[in-house]
Amino acid sequence: MEIDPLGTEIYTAAELADRIGTSLRSEFPDTVMVQGEVSDLKRSQPGHVYFNLIEPAEPGKQSTASLPVALFNSNKQTVNTILKRANVGRIQDGMPLRIRTSVDFYAARGTLTLAMSGVDPTFTLDFLSSERERLLQQLISEGLDKPNGQLPMPPSPRRIGLVTSVGSAAYADFTDELKQSGFSWDVLVADCRVQGQDAEQAIVAAIKTLTNYHDVELIAVIRGGGSRGDLSTFDSEPIARTIAKCAVPVLTGIGHEIDTSIADVVSHSAYKTPTAVAVALNERVADALNRAEQFSDAIASTTMRKLAEAEAQLTTKATSWAINANRSVQTQQLKIDRLATAVPQAAGHKLRNANLRVDTADREITRSTQRTTRQQQARLAALETSLTRHSLRPVEQAERHLTTIENQVRALDPQRTLARGWSITRTEDGTVLRDPNQAEPGTKLVTTVADGEVTSTVTP
Repeated sequence: MEIDPLGTEIYTAAELADRIGTSLRSEFPDTVMVQGEVSDLKRSQPGHVYFNLIEPAEPGKQSTASLPVALFNSNKQTVNTILKRANVGRIQDGMPLRIRTSVDFYAARGTLTLAMSGVDPTFTLDFLSSERERLLQQLISEGLDKPNGQLPMPPSPRRIGLVTSVGSAAYADFTDELKQSGFSWDVLVADCRVQGQDAEQAIVAAIKTLTNYHDVELIAVIRGGGSRGDLSTFDSEPIARTIAKCAVPVLTGIGHEIDTSIADVVSHSAYKTPTAVAVALNERVADALNRAEQFSDAIASTTMRKLAEAEAQLTTKATSWAINANRSVQTQQLKIDRLATAVPQAAGHKLRNANLRVDTADREITRSTQRTTRQQQARLAALETSLTRHSLRPVEQAERHLTTIENQVRALDPQRTLARGWSITRTEDGTVLRDPNQAEPGTKLVTTVADGEVTSTVTP
């Protein structure tokens, strides 16, 4: 080290870097605990993890501090085990974290680095829980826990918006369950991340995009199971507000078994898994079809009953008209008989005239009666034709609808699927094998094909 003429110490770069490192090691001889928020996380090929631990800042403002952290592969397994046992999950961007670290200075790069060796999972869980409770109470105080749940559900939804990561197990479970129903679903998918730094903005954008499609009847937001940290994305304030203000019902199927996310609270309906959401949709459409069939049967029954009542009324009226006409003829005949008996000699010419009038009246009455009868019979026939035509129409429509359902059921016949070369593999207890991970070495399997069954054993 040299001194300039003014008495100022002159260092080489190496000398100053060594002095800085010595000072840091002297100031921080032992490990320290540092807490902050994970940002810009990267994982290297050798297995090291690098990120910045920043001071949390309000939305739209710059963080006041940022420290680089290195979690080397030698310590990563220990840290991951601690986080996994506490159900925190892997370290990811945006996660609140309290780490154990040593403070070091790398002279070759001129950078200060925190070498992470441990972690306090309780800090992360407590922070997430307190933030979740604070946000939940704020949303409740604003009345945002109810609006989406009060929207009417469509009686038989068919066009669905889906927010999830395409290619994930959640996407496969949801779509497979819909396909197995045999109903004609129209699913509009908004592919997005469901965890990590960009997941919050991606989910909000996906919901808003689907809402702009005016023919989308409802939106399903789904993801598979995960740790408490993985699922913390769905405790996000922007996501919660977007769901609460959505113009169509939002159904959530987030794979948690114990906790309920804030997204679940503000949604229309919350289900434990993506599959459960699809099952609920299938059941709703099936119920609507059953109600339609019952309504069709009721229409046909009512139509037949009213037709029978109308025929009975027309028959009664026709009979009454005929009786009245015959009674009128008989009355006139009696008058003639009495007149002929009273004045047989004095009124011969009057009798003849009277007979002529009676004959004329008789013919007129007969013609009138016949004309009236024909008119009523024509009205009866026209009414019968109209009732028959209108009563058969809903019956024919119901028959065509039932034929369509019958064809759909026939198309879903498992035996036909097997005949086309497909097979179904089950374990000894009858559980359908959907994932190779379900079958551990030594597991006995029974595979059903078109003409019988094949028994096998899983080998390592």
